[in-house]
Amino acid sequence: QRRRRGAGTMEHFEHLTEELLLAVERLALGKGRLEVMESVVRDVEQLVMGPALKVTPQAQLKATLVGSAACGLATRQSDLDFAVSRTGAGGRGSFEGGRDEELKVLTSLAARCGERGLFDKAEVVPMRSKAPSILKCVHRRSGIQCDLVIRHG
Repeated sequence: QRRRRGAGTMEHFEHLTEELLLAVERLALGKGRLEVMESVVRDVEQLVMGPALKVTPQAQLKATLVGSAACGLATRQSDLDFAVSRTGAGGRGSFEGGRDEELKVLTSLAARCGERGLFDKAEVVPMRSKAPSILKCVHRRSGIQCDLVIRHG
């Protein structure tokens, strides 16, 4: 019985140690890293905003930071995750056109990555499951990996 209690205590200690290390790493991000992340967010917003895409001519797009960075839990190795939604007169907020529309929008955004020179290695990763497809790209100036998904319903 003592052995079990000791094993549980050790697991609890290891869990607390992991949490403490993550907290220290988040603090170590510092102001410089936060400024870089803000720059990436602005560049993603610039990527999705501006002239309407041919596949969504009546709606403007908006990128919202989601995931660990949005919650303040990002580490030095974290990527930045964004949900893309519609705004404006023709927008309904989310996309309801299914996989075809999702892939068309992501493919158009991937083409913009090269045109605007803000991102490299833009690749649309289609998913076969119910998970949304992803546009993966790398922010040119910072080297930070970014993932963009289409917000549904």
